[in-house]
Amino acid sequence: IPCSAMLGLLLYGRWKWLVGLVGLVAIVYLAGGFQSRDARYATRIAQAGKITRERQFDGVVTELARQFVAERRKRDTKLEAAAVEAVRAGCGDPFVRYIVFRKRIDSIYPRADVAASDELALEGCALLQEICSLPYPDGFRALAAYRALGCVLCTSKGRKLNAFAGQLQGIAWGGALAAIRDKSTPDDVVWSLAVRTEDYFGTDAKWRKTSEDALDPVLAARSGTEAFRHYLQGARAVQRAWEARGTGFANEVKPEGWAGFRAALVEARRELESAWTKGFQHIWVAEKMITVCLGEGAPRDEMEQWFARGLATGYDADDLCSAKAWYLDERWHGSLEERLRFGRE
Repeated sequence: IPCSAMLGLLLYGRWKWLVGLVGLVAIVYLAGGFQSRDARYATRIAQAGKITRERQFDGVVTELARQFVAERRKRDTKLEAAAVEAVRAGCGDPFVRYIVFRKRIDSIYPRADVAASDELALEGCALLQEICSLPYPDGFRALAAYRALGCVLCTSKGRKLNAFAGQLQGIAWGGALAAIRDKSTPDDVVWSLAVRTEDYFGTDAKWRKTSEDALDPVLAARSGTEAFRHYLQGARAVQRAWEARGTGFANEVKPEGWAGFRAALVEARRELESAWTKGFQHIWVAEKMITVCLGEGAPRDEMEQWFARGLATGYDADDLCSAKAWYLDERWHGSLEERLRFGRE
């Protein structure tokens, strides 16, 4: 109801109508009519798999979905533990099983266990087929597909999983673009999907233009993405810089390689600083800026400033720490002792 209409009612002395209207709005709000995008998204996840589980697990799944969508900065080990317990108790909900699957990925891949990786990949493919048969949000389907796809690509060469990989690529690609177009998708889900799409398709030269041509327009059409799009352009410039330089030693880089490297780093700095200034103050920006500092030979004070900014965001800092460790490597701007000292910290 427009504010002018409400004011009109009040001015004409119809306060009883106004009180009734306010009460009605309160009832609708309490009933969930004005839930946040996060709350609505969590409800969609919880409801999608309802036909696959016993009613006794409805409350558990609803709470797990809420926690999952609220997982903005760090992985919630309590969420994962609760999902494991739910599955042990007999909960067959695909979303809950995905949380357990995600946990298993992180426990297996630090180990060189090929048999376990193959088993996990097959499990992920089967789980994705089930998820795609149910009305889950596109964004959740795409995130799950990227996870399963990572498992498939790490399996032993003897496994016949190429057909599954193609299916998963289609689910991830189509789901990510559809979710970004969907105004009800929470922003954090959009950022994660865009970065995963860029990491998977944009880093491959044969896919890059296709990826950028598809991703950029849907991001531009979504309100509030300007700062994030600066980050994306900066990350792409960092990628181009290292492609121009190559991975050889400094004395092996050709003059045109150095020229392309420096030019791309200038662009990367401009875009990443714009992203930060305009409000996308994410750990991803800080991590990429440390890489820019490494390439440009920027003073250590600047690198440390970006490292501190990244830590202050509260996100998981694995990649941030890796970037600083490379800056401190003896081949760049530090020494073995400095790198070891940082590693022990």
